[in-house]
Amino acid sequence: MQANLAFTAIAANDDPNAFVVSNSGTVVFGAGVFVGLWNPAHGRLRTLKGHTDLVTCVYVHDGDERQTIEFIVSGSADKSLRLWRNRGEDWESKQLSALSKATVNSVTGISCGDVTLIASSSSDGIIVVWKLVNATGEVTMMQQLPMETRFALCLAFVRLPESRACLLLSGNTDSRIHVFLQKDNHQFVPITTLQGHMDWIRSLAVSHPIYDFASSSSSSSSAAPYILIASAGQDRYIRTWKLAPVKGSESQASTVETDPTADVDLNDLMLNALAEAELDDSGIQLSTKAHVFDVPGKDGIPLWFSIVLDSVLVSHDDWIYSVQWHPVVIDPENNDPVQPLKLISASADKTIIVWAPTDGGIWLGETRLSATGPAGEYPIGFHAARMLNDGKKMVASAHKGAVYVWEKTDDGFWELGTPVSGHFSSVESVSWTPNGAYFLTTSHDQTTRVFAPCTTDGAPTSWHEIGRPQVHGYDINCVAVTAQGRFVSGADEKVLRVFECPEQFEQRVEVLAGRAQVEDLTELAESVDQPALGLSNKAQSSSEGARRQVTSVRPPNEEQLSQKTLWPEVNKLYGHGYEISAVAASHDGKLVASASKAAKREHASIRLWSTDSWHEIEPPLEAHTLTVTYIEFSPDDRWILACGRDRAWSLFQREGDGFNVVKLHVYHDKAHTRVIWRCSWSWDGKLFGTASRDKSIRIWCRSSVSDSSKGLLTTVKCDQPVTAIAFSLNKHLVFAAGFENGDLSLYNGDHQHSGFTVTLLHRIPSALTHAAMVHHIAWRPSSKINELTKGMSDDESSEEFVSVSEDRSVRLFEFIHKREK
Repeated sequence: MQANLAFTAIAANDDPNAFVVSNSGTVVFGAGVFVGLWNPAHGRLRTLKGHTDLVTCVYVHDGDERQTIEFIVSGSADKSLRLWRNRGEDWESKQLSALSKATVNSVTGISCGDVTLIASSSSDGIIVVWKLVNATGEVTMMQQLPMETRFALCLAFVRLPESRACLLLSGNTDSRIHVFLQKDNHQFVPITTLQGHMDWIRSLAVSHPIYDFASSSSSSSSAAPYILIASAGQDRYIRTWKLAPVKGSESQASTVETDPTADVDLNDLMLNALAEAELDDSGIQLSTKAHVFDVPGKDGIPLWFSIVLDSVLVSHDDWIYSVQWHPVVIDPENNDPVQPLKLISASADKTIIVWAPTDGGIWLGETRLSATGPAGEYPIGFHAARMLNDGKKMVASAHKGAVYVWEKTDDGFWELGTPVSGHFSSVESVSWTPNGAYFLTTSHDQTTRVFAPCTTDGAPTSWHEIGRPQVHGYDINCVAVTAQGRFVSGADEKVLRVFECPEQFEQRVEVLAGRAQVEDLTELAESVDQPALGLSNKAQSSSEGARRQVTSVRPPNEEQLSQKTLWPEVNKLYGHGYEISAVAASHDGKLVASASKAAKREHASIRLWSTDSWHEIEPPLEAHTLTVTYIEFSPDDRWILACGRDRAWSLFQREGDGFNVVKLHVYHDKAHTRVIWRCSWSWDGKLFGTASRDKSIRIWCRSSVSDSSKGLLTTVKCDQPVTAIAFSLNKHLVFAAGFENGDLSLYNGDHQHSGFTVTLLHRIPSALTHAAMVHHIAWRPSSKINELTKGMSDDESSEEFVSVSEDRSVRLFEFIHKREK
């Protein structure tokens, strides 16, 4: 048997340095504690697990053919750097020596033949330079550059034109760009600082060499190459610096009044130039004094270079987090790389600007992109924007983990595309719809999200977020689907909220999944709004006759998800005195059970609600003495099983054909020695399991349970605290278990002559599982099994389950096993 990871959802981190694009078009970004790899062309997301805290920066090194990633270096708030080497289907990971005592802020690299130089900076004010041997992956630390209190927020290497020497640039909190030159002994030494910015420098970008044909002959062999360096910061300005060779009479006419061949102290010249820097009326430093330095050349003749301010780009109204030069394009005539003169910037002022110079050399914004935030109330700020190699796609990370994708149309307009998406805080709960068409998840990011399979435009089936029905003001702890298109959620408030999907949502799901035709779908012109100072979603509909024909359906983009996919709130359920901790719905959809956080017996009761009237069914069910952590109805809805922090489980029985009378059947106050996180019924309701922090799973027989006999069948000892358990909905005793360290395992129960036994079926590889506590597991309803088994042999069967975790990720696994004879 095997378990395959079919889908992963997680949001991007907010760090600008943790969002880059490779030459092959793969977006590499920090995703919680993971490094995420996502290619917009096929939409699949993969995560690399190794860090123990948020990923704050990434560097991508492409292979020689520029079609694959050779390795990735990532930095994290866990104070470490990790090297990830591409091994085809797998990634080999190792941690670089942990020299930092603080969060790693930035990482960059440059290829130098058989080795790659890597530089990292951290919030303790130290820049570390590493040497990586490409063939073996051996990494050695070359140098530490202490910056004292001038923390480096961004780094960039520069290969000097017509030279083997390189520079290391550091954008710091002292509002200066510090320039280091690599000497013959491979050590970097400071040579100058570039002044002009008036606040922290957040991003540096270095262009490919540009040939100035205007100052040379028409052939590229005699053209003078130069490099443009772009810097951006919290002062809202972008500055471009020109790095170019200085030769002969040009050096004499430069703004540094000196003969480069004279025997003078260049450091003194640089300091004099800095001292003579001037400010304009607005306080912007506009000095054009050149910073001149030399490097060894052929035959011992030094090569001279200058760095001078080239331009100041003014348009953004808030902090600028990132700048990037347009990717290099290949000249089809001679196959040479060519640097387009375009610059992309992303700002907290909620805009992305694509800059280009006019014929007169003035940089202007030729394209301006923006996006609207949750419920259309306000635009959101961007953290990073990257252009893909073909120049026809752009991706950006924004506030609260949002990722935007734009595609350039034939007529030159930029249209939003389908993004990678997910939660940006701990995911707490998951619930499938009765027909298994989609599932909902809730999170401490204060949202409830809908995920469903999509197979539009003839593409293979892939899963996407298709709705964000609840955007709340409290952390959401639990969710339960009560019927198709309706759910109840509980948050860190005393109220349960009931939502119903807008008209045509279910049809849209069927169209996205390829089970219905788009021609049959019409939509009522309706919207759902959330008041600026409220938490309740309200439907806003036009006249009933105002319908529009839908011509195409695609998975929604980020702007549509945040604005147009709210569900109307139809009811509130009052009764609990503290934050809601658990909610469950009966399989027939007639009953909801809920519980809240509690430190006393009177607050630990379970309340029942009728979905017909949404009135409470009294009296509450009392048994536990502390918070009830989970509630689940038996498959026939005649039993309610609950567990809690008081290390106990309780079993309530429905009497008669109605659901008004539920009595306590048994309360087991010594079920485990630590908190019981989850409980689950077997498919036939004859058995149930409990998962506890005491590192054990226990299986109980319901028919043997009484006050004198607790019906314990077996105890499964585990290496880690068990935080989640869920029995398969198919007719066997397979169950999935989740652990505190993020691992997932599949077990099988069996009745033997010697008693009930549990065997480990499969331990899902760690590379595919979570990196933190698994909070909930839910199997897809068996009504979809026939769809899953298409194309399989007669002796194989397939099921799916979703797991959610504190690591922010949602993971869908496909479990393939042999059919029972």
